[in-house]
Amino acid sequence: MKPDEVPEPEPEPATPVELTKSGSRLKVRVVTTSDGLRWSPKRIDQWFDSQRQTYCTWQKAGPDGAFYCVGTGLDKIPNAEPGYYVDANCTEGIAYVTPSGNPDAILVKRGIACGELPRYFAPGATITSTPYHRDIAGRCTQQAFSSNTAHNYRLPGVEMPPGAFVRGTSRPRLPGSGIEVHFIEGEDGSEAFQHVTDTVHGTECSVRLAGDLKPRCLPSGDQTALGVHRNWSDSACTQPAFKAACAPARFGLTHAVDACRDTVSAYSVKEEIGVVYSSGISGTCEGHYTSSTYNPPYFSGETELPAETWPEAKPVDMATYGRLTVRGMEFGGSARIPTGLFDNQLGVDCEFMSDTFETRHCFPVTPFFVANAFSDSRCTQALAPHNGAPICGEHRYAIYYAPPPFGGPVYYSLHPLGPKHVGPVYSIRRLHMQGSSPFCIQMMHPEHPAYWTIGEAIPTSMMVEGTPGLD
Repeated sequence: MKPDEVPEPEPEPATPVELTKSGSRLKVRVVTTSDGLRWSPKRIDQWFDSQRQTYCTWQKAGPDGAFYCVGTGLDKIPNAEPGYYVDANCTEGIAYVTPSGNPDAILVKRGIACGELPRYFAPGATITSTPYHRDIAGRCTQQAFSSNTAHNYRLPGVEMPPGAFVRGTSRPRLPGSGIEVHFIEGEDGSEAFQHVTDTVHGTECSVRLAGDLKPRCLPSGDQTALGVHRNWSDSACTQPAFKAACAPARFGLTHAVDACRDTVSAYSVKEEIGVVYSSGISGTCEGHYTSSTYNPPYFSGETELPAETWPEAKPVDMATYGRLTVRGMEFGGSARIPTGLFDNQLGVDCEFMSDTFETRHCFPVTPFFVANAFSDSRCTQALAPHNGAPICGEHRYAIYYAPPPFGGPVYYSLHPLGPKHVGPVYSIRRLHMQGSSPFCIQMMHPEHPAYWTIGEAIPTSMMVEGTPGLD
């Protein structure tokens, strides 16, 4: 550099994004380790409402369309769908309230039209008259409840008032190089990562492997329709057709799957179509109508948008805590968002799950999960099924899980993956009769195209232990 030249300023490092922060009322579920890791796995019950004493998830709700942290697994008020109703036109739904002893139960009425948001009600009065029932074909006929469940059916009561749930507002942060990171900011001071926005195309986006084999933030969300295998928008079966949850759609995505990659291409969407074409086994291109109350809208694609026009997401290692490294994606040189954990000792991605001793350990991520498949007629030698897709890379582990017979949490154990199984496959079956015992039977048509043997359970001490709790 010459004496009179001014050095180029160093670019500012990308800001690490903290995905969650607890507030005065909402507490985020986290797993911590002895090495200082604080990890908040993405899950539907990620938040705990300390006032209502229940887990909740952020979602838009009516009547004001704001974000609220609403409980999961709520009883549903039927809305133009099969279920019980008060009137002969099946318009005023009756909810079945699950017996739980919870005096603070909530009923949800889901929207049926695009953009119609769910609304929440307290349980109202019980039903004294004979209700009407709507079947799957839409027929509405008078039909009594069964005698042992009639007391569990309730009319919707008053709509839940402001303050029943924590309210939140979506706000953008960290703008730079064509992206914004959106967070939901709760009125109690809580914060939750929502999504990334591509500000050039004006759309929510998610990381996918683009056609140029680079991770890029490709369109996602309500304005994005998905290409359907062997469905086309033209009579020659050459132009893709896209199916959307709601209209109108702005973008469409198609997938190209080869031996070990799933690449995604983005299209601009042209218009809604009433006829979709498909190529059957014979190879002929035939059209069929899509106009139906129960069918989502289809759209034709207009132009494939070049991969390089979408923001690149660069894989980065963000921080290391003992054996575990937090891995993430860097967007536009302005934000680093954590996406997962890597166990440096085992050399695999991992995620925290409960083991058979009800403690959390970071289990290797693997496509091999073991459930009710065995190599012997006594059902003692478990097998790991595989869906038949090409096995890419080295997989050394399988995970065994067995749900408890009467509900409750699922626990896991880790096993070394053995050679591919050759021979018959057996499974445990139980007759639907009171007092019947389970028995082992050969599967004449196995549920999966291939199975692998597994070894004895690996001690949990081989994995990093975590402690679950509320932040």
